Amino acid sequence: MSGTFGIFGLWVHCDCALPAMAAATPPPHDVDVRLGDWPAHPPAFPAQPWYLSNYLDEQGRPALSVRRSTDGRWFLWAYTDGMRFLIQDARQVWCAWPDSLSREDALTYLLGPVLGFLLVQRGVVCLHAGAVEVNGRAVLLVGPAGSGKSTTTAALARLGHPVISDDIAALRLSGGRVMVLPGPRQVRLWPPSVGMLFGRDDCLPVLTPTWNKRGLHPENGARFSDGPVPLHAIYLLQPRGRRADLPRASPAAGHECMIDLAANIYGTLLRQAAHRAVEFDMLSRLCRDVRVARLTPHADPLHLSDLCRCILDDLECRLPARSPRRVGCRV
Repeated sequence: MSGTFGIFGLWVHCDCALPAMAAATPPPHDVDVRLGDWPAHPPAFPAQPWYLSNYLDEQGRPALSVRRSTDGRWFLWAYTDGMRFLIQDARQVWCAWPDSLSREDALTYLLGPVLGFLLVQRGVVCLHAGAVEVNGRAVLLVGPAGSGKSTTTAALARLGHPVISDDIAALRLSGGRVMVLPGPRQVRLWPPSVGMLFGRDDCLPVLTPTWNKRGLHPENGARFSDGPVPLHAIYLLQPRGRRADLPRASPAAGHECMIDLAANIYGTLLRQAAHRAVEFDMLSRLCRDVRVARLTPHADPLHLSDLCRCILDDLECRLPARSPRRVGCRV
C-alpha cells in the first residue's frame, strides 16, 4: 500500500509501505519512490563510473558503482547483486532488481545508502552515527563501520532511551541550535549483537531472507523519537581496548574534534563540491557549541552495560534527570 512517510525531515512518497513507519497526510512530498519500476527512456550515462565503493564483493569487485549524467541531474546506482536505483534531481527514485532479490532487499538499500545520498545531494550534513535521545537531548555515537554504533544505540534503547536514527545522523540548524532529524524506525544489528543484548541471536526478525542482519523496531519494544531533537553531545567511538579503566570518556581537543568529525561525514565521496562550505560551517559549530568526547569501549562484550553507564554518567551533570522506561525483546 502506498503512502507518504516523514524520514530525516523529508516527506517521502513510496508505492509501498515502509517498515515500521506510519503513513501521514503531509504537504507536497519531497521525494517520490517507485519500487519495481523503471522509466521507459532513461538518460544515457558515461561508461566511466563517477564513483566506485571501497567495499568489495566476494569476487573482489566494488560492490557499488555510480554513474552520473553529463548534466549532473541523474545518477545510476548499480550493485553487483543486481539491485539498481535511478535517481533524478534528488527527488525521483526508481528501483529494479533481479528475481533473486525482493522488495525487502530494495528497502534495505533505500532506507540506508540511497536515502543518505538524497540527503547529501540536498545539502543536509550527515554523520556516520547512531543517535539516541536522553532526557530530551540528542546524543550521537560516531564512528566507522564495525565500531559499535548500532550495538550501543540498541543497548541505550534497551534502557528505555528513544532512538533518533541508526547509522546516519542528519543535522539541521534551527533557531541557532543543531537539531538531529529522526530517521527510519529501526536499528540494524548483526546476530551476535542481538544475542549479546537480548539473549538469543534470533530474538529479532531478519530484515530480508537474503541478509543476516536483524531489526529492532517499535513492535519489539524499542522507543523512537517523533521529531527533531536538539543536539547535546557527541561521542567519538575509539578502537576497543582491555585496560582496567575502560570504558572511558575523555574530552576531544578542538583541532582533534574537527579532524575526527570530518572523517565521519556521511557520503564524503558522493557529495558535491558546493556542499563543503556548509559542512565546514556545521562542523565548526559542533566543535564550538556541543560537547565532543572520545569514547573508548572495553573489548569484552560483557562490558556493554558499563559503556552505557559511562555515557549516562558523563551526561548526568549536564542534563536534567529523568527516569527512562526499560524495554526488552518481544518475540
